Amino acid sequence: MTKFFLLTGDIGGTNSRISLYDPAIKEPLFVHFFRNAEHLPEKSLSDPNAFAQNILTPFLRDHCGSIFETGESIAIIACLASAGLVQGNAVRLTNLGNLLIDGNAIASSTTNRYLKSIVSCRIVNDFVAQGYGCLTLTQDEVVYLSGPFDNLQDLPEGPKVCVGAGTGLGECYLTPSSAGYVCYPSEGGHVEYAPRSELQQKLWSFLCKKFQISRVSVERVVSGTGLVNVYEFLTSTFYDKIDMTLHKEFEKTDPDQRARVVATGAHNDSLLAKQAMQILMQAYGAEVGSSAIKWIPHGGLFVTGGLTPKNLSFVKGPDFMEAFRDKGRVSPLLEKVPLFAVLGEDLGIRGVHKVALQEYEQSQGRMPAKTDAASRVPWMSYALVGLLGAASGILLSRTHFSKKILSFK
Repeated sequence: MTKFFLLTGDIGGTNSRISLYDPAIKEPLFVHFFRNAEHLPEKSLSDPNAFAQNILTPFLRDHCGSIFETGESIAIIACLASAGLVQGNAVRLTNLGNLLIDGNAIASSTTNRYLKSIVSCRIVNDFVAQGYGCLTLTQDEVVYLSGPFDNLQDLPEGPKVCVGAGTGLGECYLTPSSAGYVCYPSEGGHVEYAPRSELQQKLWSFLCKKFQISRVSVERVVSGTGLVNVYEFLTSTFYDKIDMTLHKEFEKTDPDQRARVVATGAHNDSLLAKQAMQILMQAYGAEVGSSAIKWIPHGGLFVTGGLTPKNLSFVKGPDFMEAFRDKGRVSPLLEKVPLFAVLGEDLGIRGVHKVALQEYEQSQGRMPAKTDAASRVPWMSYALVGLLGAASGILLSRTHFSKKILSFK
């Protein structure tokens, strides 16, 4: 008898969070955080098998070893999420030495008993994982902002959109299908930043000069680093209005933590910090509104990301909401879009679990465990092979299917 498990991974530049689930249980059986610098030394990053060997193998061996001692055949369905462009079920982590993580290679590996148990591995963009995570939300995890429906249970079937600011600005959209919602990636965070005032036009010029560019993406303003950019612009423009206590703390803080200093100042009514947050919120609301008129998400528009729950009073405030609604002749369209702010910051983790669970459910538990190199047939092709054989009597070469590779639609 084969026992199935779900393996999920949230892979960042600094840490990787790996979890193992029983498909019938919502909470993970095992969870472990790996510091990438310790387990993926620089000399290993050019090895395409490095992640599987140095992260997945130790996780299954050292933290989940008990499941391999039951005598049952083990089959693991994996889903890994990472920032970056996913192509061919693989992603390169530019913030981790250009490390390649190839889902097909992981699913075909028989290097050791632990990797051999992984019968499929899907790679998704980290914000696509957030999109799938939106499908798991409950009413107490959202704040209604506007639109015709204030209850998630009342949302009609239709496109859904997820826009979230954190370290960067992510966007994705979901469409319904017979097998449930399907999430698609987007690089919407890199669309043009459109200044909405004379001051913001000066901000645009400041950013062009700072980064030596001729265009400014909205992510340069709407993100944690964007908040820092706006604050630096304001302090260089209105030197006489600087809160020196806050500014000294800002300057001595590590660059990747400076957004926290500015946000704290904004909540404490420090003049330029608050103005920086207001400018960010105006751009944030405008971009969320633009996503609404592009996709018309009657199924819900969800504002996610770490910046949203931490600054909810600003998201609910006039800077965000007025910019969201200000779409000229098509402004009335936004009245038909249900808009919610998401309180949780674990959507990516929940999203990869949902994807892995969907893969398991669609396989109906019939996914065979890997045995040896000669018999590793892609599990989703069994039905197709049978139909082709019945129709034509053609014998398919065992050599052609010598790799256990899972194809994803």
